[in-house]
Amino acid sequence: MTPGQFLDVVYPHIVNAGASTSSWVRNKWRNDNVGGSPNSYHLCGLAIDVVDFKDDAARSLFAQRMRKLGFGVLDEGDHCHVQRLRKETP
Repeated sequence: MTPGQFLDVVYPHIVNAGASTSSWVRNKWRNDNVGGSPNSYHLCGLAIDVVDFKDDAARSLFAQRMRKLGFGVLDEGDHCHVQRLRKETP
């Protein structure tokens, strides 16, 4: 999956949830400064942090939809981190 394909799939769901993004593609310097993992998918554009959902129900539904599409979702409290799964499932 390319970064463009990733965004094409995820972004419409971000809009539907009334949310926005706080981080998508990062360079190494930015990733280091925000405490990102050295092998973060942000470094190659296959992870995105989503913030400002219209409400808790929209946040929950967004996470559910992302998981159903096969993405990893981690609720970090102040944002939802969405990324391509490291291990592809058949």
